[in-house]
Amino acid sequence: MKVAIFGSSYVKRASYFADFAMPFEVEWFGVGGMTASQPCPNLIFKMARYSPDIVVVCLGGNDISSGAEPSTVIDCLTSLFHRIRDFAPRQPDIFFTEIVSRGKFRSSLQREEFDGKRRTVNNKMKKILGRTFIRIDVGFPRHYLPDEIHFNDAGTVIFLLSISKTVKSRYLE
Repeated sequence: MKVAIFGSSYVKRASYFADFAMPFEVEWFGVGGMTASQPCPNLIFKMARYSPDIVVVCLGGNDISSGAEPSTVIDCLTSLFHRIRDFAPRQPDIFFTEIVSRGKFRSSLQREEFDGKRRTVNNKMKKILGRTFIRIDVGFPRHYLPDEIHFNDAGTVIFLLSISKTVKSRYLE
């Protein structure tokens, strides 16, 4: 079983911790700053050539801004779902990780507004995806680097184990 993990800097950073006890072949497709609204087309093509059975998407946080409505972010994520499905030679199962909290933002956004929007997006995506929605049980700021955006080592391990646990529970029942 081939797994592609696709996303922004969380994925790029997590790839350095790649051995996280998933009994599948895993390839990493991560680019810092990537958004669901503008995913890197080259990365989608590379991922499609890899021909995964499972795709785990870790995007959405960079799409949340003071001007972005949660419904717009949800539309971008569901559009990306269909785009990945359309490009893949075989139709992979597609998982999405929840959007996690953070402490710093690109725009004038404040943490309370960000968290409210991300919770709305997460709740809707969980309803859409069901068992292919991955909850990431990290604590802010405990599991974050001083930049208040990226996970520290413990947070990265939690991120990876959350992905592994959800994917394994779906395929190794």
